[in-house]
This record gives sequence, structure tokens and C-alpha cells, in this order.
Amino acid sequence: VQVENESIEDLQNDYTEAFIPSHNIVRKEYKNKHKKDDLVEAIIYKIVEVEAPLHKEIIFKKVADELGYGRVGSNIKYNLEVVINGMESRNIIGQKGGFLYDKDADVTVRNRENLPNDLRKIEMIAPEEIKKAILETVKLTYGGDVESIVKEVGRTFGYSRVTENIFDSINEHVQMLIDESELTLIDGKINLP
Repeated sequence: VQVENESIEDLQNDYTEAFIPSHNIVRKEYKNKHKKDDLVEAIIYKIVEVEAPLHKEIIFKKVADELGYGRVGSNIKYNLEVVINGMESRNIIGQKGGFLYDKDADVTVRNRENLPNDLRKIEMIAPEEIKKAILETVKLTYGGDVESIVKEVGRTFGYSRVTENIFDSINEHVQMLIDESELTLIDGKINLP
């Protein structure tokens, strides 16, 4: 569907994973920007800066992998929660509903088709990203029925097949947007107000 030089494909920014070149480099960059010399904070910040919004469970795994820990146990989770809460209290990152946000960036809709399964789960996609994908899809398609909008949003995220779980999750956000008057549902068709 083509609308004013925009298309559904324009929504499909590929998900970019953070690259940590070396601990010394990332630590120095973080110290220069935030005046604190802390490797764990620097790694978290770098990941959030590139990949936000993202679920804390993904951060836990990525930081543990980066530091060479075999698995993410309760002690690692606890310590990372303390660090994340400290970063939030200093207004370095944002945190909402289990997701971490870059305070200086807008939410971007991203295609996850080439990512590992743990990053592809619909539960790992922030509600704001799902809602933005829905609104942009409705805008670009001039609306449509619930099923076609939900399936198109699923394809935008890189799902070749929209399972019941994915459908239900996206549809729940469609219903929230209707309840919040950001979308209308008239005669089975979803549109912008």
C-alpha cells in the first residue's frame, strides 16, 4: 500500500543490536558523558542507547553474556536491578513496565525477523512500539478490519506467521488504542479519529 511516498515497508527498520567494541572504550565514552566510571552502567547504557526500548530480561542476558557469566541467576538479576534503578534515579535511562528506554530517543518500530528467538518474542516488544506500529499501519493503509491490521503489524515486526499469541497481544493494544480514542472502530473498520 502506497500513501504520500510512504509505505508499510517504511515502518520496517531492522532491529540493530548494540556492539561493545571493548570494555575500555565503552567505559570511557560513558565516563565522558555521565561523569561516572562504571563498566556495568556503561554496558547497560550502550545497549539501551542502541536497542531501546527493550525488556529488562534481555538486558540481564546481554550484560551477563558481555561480562562472561554463564547464566543469569538471582544474584546477577538483583545487582543489575540495583544498577538500573540507580541509572533511572539519575535520569540516565527510563524504566516502565519491565522495559528500559533511552530518555533521548523516540520509539522506533523495528523488524525482528533476523534476531534470535528470545528477542523475537512478542512479550519482549514494548507496548509503545506495538502501539506506534498499529497507528502507523492504520495511517498508511487508510484503516481496515481488525484482523488485517493486526496481521500487517505482525509482519512489520518480522513475523512471517502471526500466531494466536502474537495476534492476541497486538489486538489487545488495538483495543487499548480504541479505548483511549486514538483509533475508532466503526462497522468493523479501524481508522484514525
